[in-house]
Amino acid sequence: MTIQYKEHLTHKGKDYYISDEPLCPYLESKRILFNAPNTACWRGYIGDWLIEDNKLYLVGLRAYISKHNLNNRFDSEEIVLDYLFPGQNKIFADWFSGVLNIPSGKELQYVHGYVPLYEKEFFMKIQKGVVVKEWENNFFQRLKKRFAYKFNSLLDEMEDKS
Repeated sequence: MTIQYKEHLTHKGKDYYISDEPLCPYLESKRILFNAPNTACWRGYIGDWLIEDNKLYLVGLRAYISKHNLNNRFDSEEIVLDYLFPGQNKIFADWFSGVLNIPSGKELQYVHGYVPLYEKEFFMKIQKGVVVKEWENNFFQRLKKRFAYKFNSLLDEMEDKS
């Protein structure tokens, strides 16, 4: 399985890629389907997002729809944000509630078909388009805590046996 194109996010003047698809609930509610332009974009679109004043906005879209050609076959036609939201260039994403996963830092391990392992992950909890919580996980800190717990549990177990 090919790793899918990620959505783009600008937050506090920095550019990130997110491992989530905040447009999906909107498209599902409107029963809108796009065509996959290739195996790296099965959902058929890539969104550009902005966090501004603790709100999530859709600010760009590149998507693909079916179009009949002269040979009675279907081709994909690229469309942009105006297709879904005529005349708008910044749409408040009040349809989205969930947690955005924003990988950052060095890519530690490429995993074919899965999301690669990154040094850090930044998370944003969003309710109806508003950021309500932000936090960061550092892979090495998590690993250290996990092994410390396992090591201490092992020591406790060994003491119980003696």
